[in-house]
Amino acid sequence: MSDRAEDQAGAAFQPLFQEAPAGRLAVRRLPEVLDILDLALSELMRMVQARRGNFYFFDESGELAPHRAGDDSPGLRQLAAYCVRERTSINYNKAALALAMNRTGEAPPETELEAPAMCGYLGLQEGDLGVICLSEPLYMDHFYEADFNLIKSFAATFAILLKNGVTGRTAQEIFLSFKSSLLLLQENTHLHQRIKEAEYRLNTVLEVSNLINSSRELKELIQAVLYSARRVLRAQSASMFLVDPETEELVFDIVASKDREQLQGFRIPKGQGIVGLCAREKRSIVVNDAMNDPRIYRRVDEVSHNITRNLMAAPLLVNDNCIGVLEVINTIDRSVFTNSDLEIFESFSDSVAIAVQRRMLLDDLQRTNMELERKLRETTTLHAVAAAMMEASTDDELFLRVLETIQKNLHIQRLSILLFEPNKNRLELKVRLGDYSLDRGGGFPPQLARQVFESNRSLFIEDLDEDPQYGDFASPERYQTGACIILPLSGSRSTRPYGVFCAADPSLGVFFEEDFRLLTTVISQLVGGYENLLLNQQILTQKAMEKEVEITSRIQKNILPHSTPQHVLLELGARSEMARMTGGDFYDYHVHEPNGAVTFLVADVSGKSLPAALFMAISSSILRTIIRQESDPVQILSRANDLLYEESHSGMFVTVFLARYEPHTETLRYASAGHNDMILMRADGRIEYLGGRGHPLGVRPTHMQRYVGGKTVIEPDDLLVLYTDGAVEATDDQTNEEYGMSKFIELLELNRSARPRAMIDSVFESVQAFSGGGLQSDDFTMLVTRFKGTPRGVQNYHIRLVANKDSVPRLRDEIMQICLRHGISGALLDDILLVSDEAATNIVVHAYADTSLPDPFFDCDLQIETNNFLRLNFRDQGQPFQFHAVQQPDIQENLAGKRKGGFGVYLIKSLMSQVHYERIDGVNFLSAEKDLRRL
Repeated sequence: MSDRAEDQAGAAFQPLFQEAPAGRLAVRRLPEVLDILDLALSELMRMVQARRGNFYFFDESGELAPHRAGDDSPGLRQLAAYCVRERTSINYNKAALALAMNRTGEAPPETELEAPAMCGYLGLQEGDLGVICLSEPLYMDHFYEADFNLIKSFAATFAILLKNGVTGRTAQEIFLSFKSSLLLLQENTHLHQRIKEAEYRLNTVLEVSNLINSSRELKELIQAVLYSARRVLRAQSASMFLVDPETEELVFDIVASKDREQLQGFRIPKGQGIVGLCAREKRSIVVNDAMNDPRIYRRVDEVSHNITRNLMAAPLLVNDNCIGVLEVINTIDRSVFTNSDLEIFESFSDSVAIAVQRRMLLDDLQRTNMELERKLRETTTLHAVAAAMMEASTDDELFLRVLETIQKNLHIQRLSILLFEPNKNRLELKVRLGDYSLDRGGGFPPQLARQVFESNRSLFIEDLDEDPQYGDFASPERYQTGACIILPLSGSRSTRPYGVFCAADPSLGVFFEEDFRLLTTVISQLVGGYENLLLNQQILTQKAMEKEVEITSRIQKNILPHSTPQHVLLELGARSEMARMTGGDFYDYHVHEPNGAVTFLVADVSGKSLPAALFMAISSSILRTIIRQESDPVQILSRANDLLYEESHSGMFVTVFLARYEPHTETLRYASAGHNDMILMRADGRIEYLGGRGHPLGVRPTHMQRYVGGKTVIEPDDLLVLYTDGAVEATDDQTNEEYGMSKFIELLELNRSARPRAMIDSVFESVQAFSGGGLQSDDFTMLVTRFKGTPRGVQNYHIRLVANKDSVPRLRDEIMQICLRHGISGALLDDILLVSDEAATNIVVHAYADTSLPDPFFDCDLQIETNNFLRLNFRDQGQPFQFHAVQQPDIQENLAGKRKGGFGVYLIKSLMSQVHYERIDGVNFLSAEKDLRRL
């Protein structure tokens, strides 16, 4: 080539950059160069989802200048200068970066920049070219590592392309090679991004698996999983709903989005919305056109002030039971969720379901362990208290041993008992345990103790310092923790308490509700033991058999129930008469909840006179306490046997027959501890004998024997007859002949239709007459229960009432009595009564408003089939009502006064299974049905 040709070639092709001062390279700022840089920058911003981006290159003087002057900021330029100075790339997040560099001792960049940013250093061996800067991520609160790796890779390749790029002789020749290379770089960067994205998804799934197997707290764990799902699926929000087992509503439990505070705890009604459908059908659902999908529950958007464009929902299944739903909404940088997204999302939902299931199992195990510990503590405490009652010979010994038991098992630092001294008209300290060296007041606040004594009401204070009513009594010398329990020593022999029991400063710093219940039970036993000691002392001082009989009779009478409980499904009768020598018969019944389960028992203590009465008092107290804790008759007898066996040093024992009736299943479960077989008189005339297997209580420990009970189904008008042997073993004082079982059953059948108490009185009078006018050697105890049962088949009831406001409560009362006869109670009964109230009120207030009928009335037909359905049919001749036009009330609108009414119709529709209204020939017909089979 000639010299002239070489000069022309040199003029035709030149590098894209030129040397600048301080070893720096300046990019030639020609229009074509700027266009290509704009293309590269825009594509890069789109790939990493950045709101702002810029190149910082050196000019001919060696100063760093922005490619786009409009997108420049002092903070971003400072960060670019830092990268050039350190010849490094950086993923900038102000708080996280400062914390990381403080750990390593490095100095963080000096910059005013607040928003997250990424800078990729552009450098060659020939010198520094500049920096690529991207800032303000569009959808996330920071740039991720995958984005940063993409920028660094792009920057390194882009610098090489700049080095190899040349200018041309004409505009058409300029940068053709460089532009083609840049397009290849962008395509390669796209492929790199997709590979990294797939790798990131895989790593995130593995990371979630590791999270599930970690020991992190459940809510924190699921929050991390939701954020991972949101990142991987590039979604605006991720949420977990849990199913409320009572209402079956779906509740926003954990939310991973900026709307967390508005949505936390928000409820979606059962079966409504996509998540409701997902929970009901137990399948994943993808909606990519939420704006036109009628299944979307719009109320969520109103609360969050958001618009749902698309979503995915996946059920959380545990043993084929849906416990909740996982949901992501609104794709970022794309229009739809894909099948690939759904596959990954379902793996997240499976992981969350496993985590929740594991937590549920752990929680169940923990609750079980805590319950076992609580029962062990209660049993140990009751056992020790029973031992103290059996062995203590003085009240001082009894009080001290009980306080020692309480302190040992409940870990309470300070305990005291105060007794009332009538002569001094004040409470006197009887016994105390704990350190009272700093308390000059005797270890108790006299005002509080006096208040409990005078009111005969217990006091449970969690913290005196924070209690507005009792804060004035707070004293660090008396109460280090501020927690105290003060109980009156109330017994059955006196109308006022004997004194008070005070407990303060639990070792854990607080008292729990179970502590209060257990202390109440223990103190109740303690008072019983104290009364027994008082009675024993009376017997010792008077030394007379008549007085002993009177006192021990009083013990027995105090133990027996003072009144017969009322139960809509049962009719009860009981009677217990003592023999002349004072035996040890007693009976008891406990209604566990109004018109609910009932436990009955009869018992016969071995021996006579005072020892039998005292042992009877202990046996009754133990059984009564355990009945309130256990529902299985076999378990009740087993626990009672262990307690009584340890304390029955005198060889005394007690036979017991115990039964529990469950009205909702019409089942009677029973067990016997050496007692006679009991009698079940069937409504059809059959006689069944109910028995069991097991020694009397107190004879042998439970581990050496086994109590076996039974179960039977009760029919309406069946009779359960419980009795002790005094009813059948009474003897004729002339012939020594026993009354006998055949005579006993014959008399029962003769009085089959009588009321339970009348039946018992008839048997007692017959036994007395047979034995010569009085009970000689054994008590007479008998308890008869008639099971009314619930009506069978379809029953129809008609109610007609005058259309005025007084008829609404009358209708409610009549419907309530009918429902109770059918075994409908509790929340279900409340729902039905509320519906009847609303319907009747609408008729009285609205249907007959402004009408001229002389004697307006309305009818209510009630149709019930027990455990199947209930139907209310209302009829009136009032004005027509646009029932179906009533919209569901909006609470916010009603509160704002924009719209009123509609709540009555909404309640009726919500509470009943089916509701129908029509008007025929001038008569309004409203039918509301409740399906009782689903309850």
